[in-house]
Parts: sequence; structure tokens; C-alpha cells
Amino acid sequence: MLEGAGQELLVVRNGYEALTVAKRQRGVIDLLSTDIVMPRMNGFELGEQIGSGLPETNVLFLSGFFKGSTAVRNGLGAAGRAPRSPEMPPLYPYGP
Repeated sequence: MLEGAGQELLVVRNGYEALTVAKRQRGVIDLLSTDIVMPRMNGFELGEQIGSGLPETNVLFLSGFFKGSTAVRNGLGAAGRAPRSPEMPPLYPYGP
């Protein structure tokens, strides 16, 4: 869909590969779409590192796994807000 709209996609397998590709990329990366829960480097860490080198990059955090995830719990606490859906549990089920 995005390629059909004229967007170039940079597809990677993990956070470390994303950092390598971002460093080599010439020009702006308009959007980083990343899973939150990943091995070795979570999506919040990736977003922070990409943002420090490319501050104009927007970041979309996604996750199919919410409940009990330390990365999600800590990251959402730091972000202060998150998009909500009717199916989502409370943002701070473990306390403020």
C-alpha cells in the first residue's frame, strides 16, 4: 500500500539492523513503524536511538502483546500517553 503511494520502504529484521540502515540512509526517514516487544532491543529503545540521529523521524509504536510486558509498561509510562482501543486494558494496570 505505501509503495503504491510512492513511498520507499526500508524493511529490516530487528532493531540493530534498523539502526545500521538508518545510519546509511541519505535524506529523511519520515516514519519508523516498530514493534514494542522485541528481543535484545525494544521498540522504545530503537525509537529513542533513531530519534537522536534523525529527530524529524516520526515513530509509530505497535504491539500485539501488552499485558505483563515490562517494555510496554515502562515505555508508556515515559511517553505519558498512548493511543487507545476499546479492547486495551487500562494503561497503568500495575500502578501509576
